[in-house]
Amino acid sequence: MAGVSPSSTPPIWDAEKAPRRDAADAREEDERATRRHAEAVTSRAHATRACGIARRARASDESDDVDLTRTRLVLSTFPRVDDATSSLRFARAAAARTLAIPMVSAEPLVPVTTTVWGMEYSVHACPKRHKAEAEAMFPGMDVSDLLVVPTCQKTKMDLVKTGEMVDEEKDFCLERFLLFAKRVTDKLASRGHWADYIDPCSGLSMVNKCSQQVYGEVDALVTLLNYQVTNSGCCKVVLHPKWGSAVYPASVFAKAPREVFVEVVAEAEAEIRAEDPAAA
Repeated sequence: MAGVSPSSTPPIWDAEKAPRRDAADAREEDERATRRHAEAVTSRAHATRACGIARRARASDESDDVDLTRTRLVLSTFPRVDDATSSLRFARAAAARTLAIPMVSAEPLVPVTTTVWGMEYSVHACPKRHKAEAEAMFPGMDVSDLLVVPTCQKTKMDLVKTGEMVDEEKDFCLERFLLFAKRVTDKLASRGHWADYIDPCSGLSMVNKCSQQVYGEVDALVTLLNYQVTNSGCCKVVLHPKWGSAVYPASVFAKAPREVFVEVVAEAEAEIRAEDPAAA
């Protein structure tokens, strides 16, 4: 046609290719929309689960100081669903932060105190989330007024290790704990108060032998003192805030007034120090 250059010739409509291209684009857009929806649902689930865990932790013990305000802030600042990828990343980070919020128990009746041989002890009212453990240890007993007394001894080496020296150190700490615990529980019993202590070798109670339930010393320190744990193979290892894993934990239990327990410990300390100068 005169007056029309080849470069300005209109493109020929390809009736075969155009519909296929449009259908492919539509399918791709549908797939993207499906992925965005799935990611948005997943991201909301992550944050909701994190919030639920914090709420359940709060409900498990009326005295627990779980930071729910922080959790609500995480949800209130949640990104828009139309930015699904960023939303998913945000939710995962938010869930991780919320799960890391420590579940702090009520203040101990007696804070961590150093006694003979540098042993530490603290006295706690049995919290609700530790109640099932205590009831399994001492069937049929009312644990509502039970005192839980975790003790910790600093060891010369990391007890995660194995070997003859580690075994000797464990035996050394065992003997000291048994001497301390028996002296305390005997004095409480002589005053008419129920008392017991755990055999660290077996995890079983030493006085009331009606149960074969093994007591979890690591879990107790996490619950009562908010100590951290690490994994060593298939075992959980407690981390003392000052000593790390160079620690030997063991527990005493009593049903007595706090003042009586403290008085009995003071008497036991005086007797042990009189017998063993190294206990000073």
